[in-house]
Amino acid sequence: MESFNYVSKISSQPVFLLPLMAFESVPMLCNETIFNSSFRLLPNHRGYGPQFISVSVHNCSYFEEGFRNANVSLLELTQSLATFSSLMQQQPLYGGLSRWNHLFSGSLANMTSNLTAALFCGENPFDTSSDAFGPAPTNAKTPFDELRQNLIEFMEKIVPGHQKHDKQFCHDVWVHDDLNCSSLESAMMQRVRPLFTGYILVTPPSPAVNKLIDILNNPLRMVDFMRQELYKYPEIANSLQNALYGSDLRPASMNILVFLQRFGKQLPVNPQWLQTVEFVLEHLFAPATDPYSFGALTKNFTETFNQYTTCFLLDRFVTVANESVMEETATCLADYQQYFSGIVIMNMTDDATEFDPLTIYKIRHLPNLVDNTYYYEDSPRRVFDRRMPFTDLKYVTYGFSFLQEAIDRAIIGLRVKSNQSLGMYAQQEPYPCVAFDKFNIVVFLGLFVILSFICPAALLVKNIVYEKELRLKEQMRIMGLGDMVHLWSWAIISLVINLTSTAIIAAIIKFGNLLTAVDFTLIFVFLSLFAIASIASCLLLSTFFTNANISTAATCLLYFLFFYPYQLSIKARNKTFTQFTLIFPQTTLGYGAAMLAIYSDEGKGTWKDINSIYLEAYDVSLVECMVAFVVQTVLFIILAWYKSAVSPGIYGVSLPWYFFLTKRYWFPDSVENIEYNHSADSAQPASDSFDSEPKDLSLTVYIDRMSKIYSNGTKALDNLTLRLYEDQITALLGHNGAGKTTTMSILCGLYSPSSGTATVYGMDIRKEIQRVRDVLGVCPQYNVLFSHLTVSEQLKLFAALKGTPDDRIQHDVDDILQSVSLVDKANELASTLSGGMKRRLCIGIALVGGSRFVILDEPTAGVDVTSRKEIWSLLQNNKKGRTILLSTHHMDEADILSDRIALLSEGRLITLGSSMFLKNKYGDAFQLFACKQDHSRDYTAVVTRIITEALIPIKLNDETENELVFSIPISTDSRKLEKFFKFFDEKKDQYLIGEYGISAPTLQEIFVRLSPKKEYVVPRHRAGILSKIKKGLRGGVVESDERQLINTTAASVYTGSSTTASGSGAGLATITTSSSRESPPQDFDEDVVRTPLTGWELTMSHTKAIMKSRSQYTIRSKKHILFEVILPVCLLFSCELYAKIQFSGQTTAMVT
Repeated sequence: MESFNYVSKISSQPVFLLPLMAFESVPMLCNETIFNSSFRLLPNHRGYGPQFISVSVHNCSYFEEGFRNANVSLLELTQSLATFSSLMQQQPLYGGLSRWNHLFSGSLANMTSNLTAALFCGENPFDTSSDAFGPAPTNAKTPFDELRQNLIEFMEKIVPGHQKHDKQFCHDVWVHDDLNCSSLESAMMQRVRPLFTGYILVTPPSPAVNKLIDILNNPLRMVDFMRQELYKYPEIANSLQNALYGSDLRPASMNILVFLQRFGKQLPVNPQWLQTVEFVLEHLFAPATDPYSFGALTKNFTETFNQYTTCFLLDRFVTVANESVMEETATCLADYQQYFSGIVIMNMTDDATEFDPLTIYKIRHLPNLVDNTYYYEDSPRRVFDRRMPFTDLKYVTYGFSFLQEAIDRAIIGLRVKSNQSLGMYAQQEPYPCVAFDKFNIVVFLGLFVILSFICPAALLVKNIVYEKELRLKEQMRIMGLGDMVHLWSWAIISLVINLTSTAIIAAIIKFGNLLTAVDFTLIFVFLSLFAIASIASCLLLSTFFTNANISTAATCLLYFLFFYPYQLSIKARNKTFTQFTLIFPQTTLGYGAAMLAIYSDEGKGTWKDINSIYLEAYDVSLVECMVAFVVQTVLFIILAWYKSAVSPGIYGVSLPWYFFLTKRYWFPDSVENIEYNHSADSAQPASDSFDSEPKDLSLTVYIDRMSKIYSNGTKALDNLTLRLYEDQITALLGHNGAGKTTTMSILCGLYSPSSGTATVYGMDIRKEIQRVRDVLGVCPQYNVLFSHLTVSEQLKLFAALKGTPDDRIQHDVDDILQSVSLVDKANELASTLSGGMKRRLCIGIALVGGSRFVILDEPTAGVDVTSRKEIWSLLQNNKKGRTILLSTHHMDEADILSDRIALLSEGRLITLGSSMFLKNKYGDAFQLFACKQDHSRDYTAVVTRIITEALIPIKLNDETENELVFSIPISTDSRKLEKFFKFFDEKKDQYLIGEYGISAPTLQEIFVRLSPKKEYVVPRHRAGILSKIKKGLRGGVVESDERQLINTTAASVYTGSSTTASGSGAGLATITTSSSRESPPQDFDEDVVRTPLTGWELTMSHTKAIMKSRSQYTIRSKKHILFEVILPVCLLFSCELYAKIQFSGQTTAMVT
């Protein structure tokens, strides 16, 4: 403490006196007898001249005696040399005292001895000479002021055009443009430049304030005097060094050097220090040409120092009218880096001559030179001291504290009429010894762990959504897989992988000297709980996406953003907020990782300490974090299960929101105990367009008045009623958009019906779709296969999903492989198969596991002829015990395979029956083709004879040059047909007929005849109150417009087309339209055909077209708008919120 007080006493003095006062305890400089006996100053060298100082060593025997008794006198000799060196450095100041004397007052000439004692013995020269100076009058100008004013007026006269009105002013304060501050242009010096070039504004401009300014200017005047003297020193440095070289100091230093070279090795000193002393003695008093001499070194230093001092503004105190003017002036000066601080004396008038006993003033420092006042204390997280000068000690480094101390001392001196040096003491608060680890594991541990798990989490969500996107998930659900089993399978696989990573990460943290005091098992259990909660959150996230790529990007973003509440809680420090953020696994990990890191530094972190590991700043414990992981896991799994059931996405049947409250969901009845009861009023409508229902077969699938209207208003099914029977293949035919795929999708559970329902083996698809899928096998329109599984593995997977016993799986798979002719490809990956092989594999998947209700959506699409016949045989052989619903565009396939054919049109069933029933009902006639033997003869008489002699009704349908075409009614009795053909064989030579043939009506012809020939517009049904209001306001305009559009036929487009209609069946309209292909082709108008664009025009056309399509896609895509427009704005807003948010624990800002 004594040493600190001594240093504090020195620091309270003006800065430029510190080197002089440091030798206060050296008796040689303060004791006149010792000083005069050792050195003498020659009187003829007290001024500035070529020989500035001549010093001789008195009584050199002193050194000889010291040589004889080195152990006794060596310390005294070293002290004398150090004192002499310091004395020489101060001689220019001593020589300038005469100039200071006549510059200020004559009384200073009588005080030379007092100033000498002050400069060399540690006393403040201003305190010593205060009585001689006396208080200056308020309006009195010093010689310094007069000299400066004269110089300014002289420069204004001799410099053309440089008048006062041409200068830059901030109010009445001149902005200096004459400061040479090129040495302060670096980034570091720019920060402290106002400290040297800035004004100090003072208000109000009263006489008392002028006295205060005069006192505060005294040190600056002394500094200015010293600066002027230092400007002259480089001119006399060589003369000074030559004087030292010619004095007795040179021989004395050489003698000491010889002594050290002889006896230095025997002295108990550091050899390196000894070499330094020898080098100094050799060059210190050398000639001026020696670059290491005292004069050369001080000259170089002074020249460099002078470059910086040219930028110092010493006349910096300026009075302004009031505080408002001060603020405006300071704002202006700050633009030029010429504002340092401001002093506002409160409650003082402009004519005040004295300060009040209680004087209140404000210091308005430049804002970046002091700490901001948003906080009045450090954060509890900061455990280190404030020791960085430019960031932690701004009030001291940038002069605020010294300016305050100077103002206090000056005001006290003016009040008490005395200038007593009380000194100033400063000491920082003590702080405990801490180890500063630059790698702050507390901050980064949680973040690093999250970054380690972000890729596995994104891949997990991507894989789940990828299966959903390719409809693999729905295919497995159709085959009997439950939603939770599907999610649990991914969770288990991911958990095994993540636990491996967790073990490695825990080992790195423990044995990598990160958390050495924490048990390995505690780290592993903590991270494992986080991994499980993270997997559960990924399962929940996967239920919100249907696109794999978007889900991957969104998961990465959300996974990282869920760590954001932890950063917010650093400022919040609120228990309620902390407990709320524990819902996020990433935030919980941040709390736990911070606790483990902090307690590891304290040597804690075992299972015994787990109850005491507590983060006081967040009011949360490690046990709470581990419990939160468990709660998160359970909560996320429940939410994922509920979300997938209530809102399964594009494909799937939504369960009611209260499904978990129903008994049917938890205790479904078995299939065998359900009776197939159907009311009589729901039977197939009586009509001659529908064949009679089979009586000896079991009704297994019943579609009851089912309709489907999509969200955009498109009506795909319109009150469809259809019955399917076991051991039969029912073909579902219809034009594109007739509703075939929609019907199959509803039966599979991909969509839910808008109205009506369907039962499969007695189970309602709206309420018991999971049980329906236990007996369902589907071959979709597209190939739904796992590309990374082999053919055999695919079949085994779906056989297991269908509930096939393990001992029967391989046998069933072998049978299916044999049936679909894929035995040779059993061990090949599905991705390597051709299109036809993939189609056969899909059919095998539909049949595997003993599926009782099989849906085949165009099973032979893309298959060659040979494979088609094999598939036909496969279906014929496997229809026993199954109900098969088939859709196809190949009429021959439907004719051969189907037991019954259902024809859909515009979402309605228009006819149903066997192939023969349809041909009999809608076929026109048998066609008899007879070849002519004599092409030149007229066959009119022959035709008349055939029609007359035939035993059946026959008529000529067409005649060409080579043949005759007769039509025979399809209702003709077969026995009559047999007699007719025998008769025709006998008479054909008489009829001059050669070969002949007969053809029956084809299913293709019937399909074309029954399909609508009009331009079909899918009806849309508007819903919602807004649409109803519009409909009421517009009256019947909408209905008439739609009716007119629907009834517009394609024939109306072409000129001369005709249409005929005839009633058939129950309201069935058969519309025959002449085809446009029958009209002759029109010649192209050459003027209409344009020359294709080429070159630059073609490139611009491509650019315009593609940019237009991209713009339309982007505008219509809600996801693009969300992720590219809204989300970046939200992220920026969250960052701004994080920077600006203020919590209850903060205080309001204080104004400086």
